[in-house]
Amino acid sequence: MTKVLAARLDSAGDVLVTGPAIRAIASHPEVSEVALLCGPQGRAAAELLPEPTELFTWASPWTIVPAPPVDDEHIGALRDYVRHARFDEAVIFTSFHQSPLPLALVLRLAGIKRISGASTDFAGSLLDVRLKPGEDFPEDQPEVERALGIAAAAGYELPAGDDGRMHIVDPTGAFFGTPAHLRPAARSGSSAAASGTMSASSRLDAPAAPRDAAGPLSAPAAAPDAAGPLNAPTAPRDAAGPLSAPAGDRASRVLDPDEPYVVVHPGAAVPARMWPPERSAEAVELLSAHGHRVVVTGGPNETALTSYVAGASGIDLGGATDLRGTAEVLSRAGVVICGNTGPAHLSAAVGTPVVSLFSPVVPAVRWAPYGVPVELLGDQDAPCRNSRARDCPVPGHPCLASVIAEDVLAAVERLLAAASAPAASAAAGAAPTPGPSPAASAMTESVPTASAPTPGFVPAASSPTDAHPASSPPFSSPDIAPTDSARTESAQTDTAPTDTAPTEGTAR
Repeated sequence: MTKVLAARLDSAGDVLVTGPAIRAIASHPEVSEVALLCGPQGRAAAELLPEPTELFTWASPWTIVPAPPVDDEHIGALRDYVRHARFDEAVIFTSFHQSPLPLALVLRLAGIKRISGASTDFAGSLLDVRLKPGEDFPEDQPEVERALGIAAAAGYELPAGDDGRMHIVDPTGAFFGTPAHLRPAARSGSSAAASGTMSASSRLDAPAAPRDAAGPLSAPAAAPDAAGPLNAPTAPRDAAGPLSAPAGDRASRVLDPDEPYVVVHPGAAVPARMWPPERSAEAVELLSAHGHRVVVTGGPNETALTSYVAGASGIDLGGATDLRGTAEVLSRAGVVICGNTGPAHLSAAVGTPVVSLFSPVVPAVRWAPYGVPVELLGDQDAPCRNSRARDCPVPGHPCLASVIAEDVLAAVERLLAAASAPAASAAAGAAPTPGPSPAASAMTESVPTASAPTPGFVPAASSPTDAHPASSPPFSSPDIAPTDSARTESAQTDTAPTDTAPTEGTAR
């Protein structure tokens, strides 16, 4: 039997889009264990994936921003874990602008004999299976399909009947968005988690131990034993659970299935991908005025933003949920409205349609939400296109500031109408028409234009080119203020609405 290390070192959304590829590895009959090496920003998402038998969290100096220093202790924490674990092979998953070679070097020195990855650079003896982007597979493809291609090159393909969509699980083991998850019993399980009564023995319950001055594993770290190669001490999940107190009551009220709602997630870890806050606030007011119940979500560092955006019309859940709790909220929404950030991929993973306010700093064909109906808004031909800028390089942020609340309202209502059509057909006795597999789809053009839709992707009407004048929000935050300076992004980063991210060198 084979023990495989899958590696995805960046953020929450990146881990989620790699989920189907990890599922392909886990489904192989010769694979006995699949461990996932992830970064601190991706840990919360990794805990939602059903396939990994083990997680190891490590902050990669060549992936995350800000980058940790490279020193013997830091590199040694990963090397020691890999040596103790005795993996037979590793599959390194990267985005189009990342290299697998630094990690491949560390893994090779730690004793892994077979390593697979995609690299534009000559890999020498660092990769045993090397895919050449642009030659062995197209660069302009969804990230989910890119990851599946890397897994397939390593010898791991999805089993027959697997649709290739992203999936995550709740604490009961049920997939989000399925009847098993949405039935009352599953909802009561979520309530138990919210009240702190969820079993501490659950594979998903134990957060990683924090790093302290003693080194990469909190002292006293246990010696390797049957429980795991580096049996790092873990703390039980606190009483906050997936729906963090004291806002759990608000979140529970939102989850009432008799009260439909849409979600606005205004934040983004990368400012260049964020719709201006005043636009989000206008959208909440307009949606509410048209009879939509609007929930505003955000992380604990975004409470000023979510309060401003929610105003008097929306329900503010800023800071009220961790990533799993956010997934609960998104899974019950009719539509989610957000930028190119972690919750967009989380929405896709729970099966909820998305109005994607997409800044073209990275290509939509690669990073738009996958496998669900999507309305893509934003000027995809703006000067910032493909710049990978973290801060908007164009004064006024025209690629997204040009999108107005009326555009979002129209997109929301198109998605809701499309979702209600199969239900109406079923009620009338007509069999719904099955949709195509998302794995067979690819966007051929970044929109909004009048281009033909592709499976799982709904093109939006063109947005106005002139931005509405709007007042600035009544607070100041460097995380949301537009800037005229551009910085090149070294890694795909996403907002993960969690209180803290585990630090490097921690194992589950």
